[in-house]
Amino acid sequence: MSLKIKRDTIIAFFLYHAIFINIKYLNVYTYIEQACILLSFLFIVPDFLMKVRCKSIRKYKYINSCVLAFCVSIFISGILNRNTTTNNTLAMSILYVMSILNIFFGFELFEARKNMRHVLCVFYRLTVFYIIINDFLMLFINRLYVQFGELYLIGNKFSVVITHLFLYALYKTVKKDKKINRIIANVLLLMATVVAIYTNCMTGLVGCLVIFVIEIIPDARKKKIVSPWVVAILLCFFSTILIVYSEILSLPIMQDLINNILHKEGTIASRLFIYTHVFEVINRKIYWGYGYNNSYPILTKLGIGVNTQNGVLENLMYFGSIGTAFLILLLCATVGEMKRENTKKAYPFFMLVIVFIVASSVEIMLGIKFILCLGIINSICFSEEKIGEIG
Repeated sequence: MSLKIKRDTIIAFFLYHAIFINIKYLNVYTYIEQACILLSFLFIVPDFLMKVRCKSIRKYKYINSCVLAFCVSIFISGILNRNTTTNNTLAMSILYVMSILNIFFGFELFEARKNMRHVLCVFYRLTVFYIIINDFLMLFINRLYVQFGELYLIGNKFSVVITHLFLYALYKTVKKDKKINRIIANVLLLMATVVAIYTNCMTGLVGCLVIFVIEIIPDARKKKIVSPWVVAILLCFFSTILIVYSEILSLPIMQDLINNILHKEGTIASRLFIYTHVFEVINRKIYWGYGYNNSYPILTKLGIGVNTQNGVLENLMYFGSIGTAFLILLLCATVGEMKRENTKKAYPFFMLVIVFIVASSVEIMLGIKFILCLGIINSICFSEEKIGEIG
């Protein structure tokens, strides 16, 4: 009996390991990740170019215009900053562009070939596999966490929580909407919450609470949240709230409260220092930024911090105002497509997008996993395939 593996299964395997998972306990995983990006690109882009004139792909022309504009801005930033640091900025920018194209073009091809459900099931099974191993090591071989610099198998504590939430979103997407599956989905969400508490990840705990709150909103009102204007306002609010808040905290009376009563001076002071100085750095290259992945070397060299501690500010550091504007446009354009019939099956990933936006107020969360959620939402919304037909 011969075992036939679908071409899209192989592509999904490479894409998953290129985009979503990052095994911290393997020193060579960076090279594996880059190899998976290149292999995914070689599988996806030639196929996409052959079908680009087909009706099944032409319907994505508005979204793909936003994707290409964002990618071009990243590439230009990489060229302009190719000698800014020793990070090999241009090569890193090209790999990042390839990753974005792999996500959008890949899932559009999966949808055109009516393999969206199959690919999401591959992602679901791989996520279950890595979560089982990660959580076993986390619970029973905790010395690895210390040995690898406070990192778990699949990343830092927020990466672990977001992987659990990703499992929750995948389960809700691929399974039928019936009582037993809703109960299991709630158990998965509860597990993510327990993991957030166990790892002392407050940002992850807030993300779980965000999903809990959205889930209890009646379906009729949920549709009102699915709006480009809503996500734009939320992104603006959560990107600026702590920056404005830091101005309030810098007042002498608030400093006295923080230092002498709450005893939180270290955490608050470091964040205040970053927000005070990072705008000056960003303004020096306001249009094109410093190039992808150059926040760390530049800010540490200037003695400001390891990153901007904010999703939008980090993108401004990387790609400048032009690239960041195209990313926001891509976000709004993707959410704008959720008026289609398959919106309900895209909703779990929309909730993850909201989690990323909320978390971006204190973490650099508007990266490739955020873009992965947008790519999945985009293709589910256009899909004519019945995705949630399992179990």
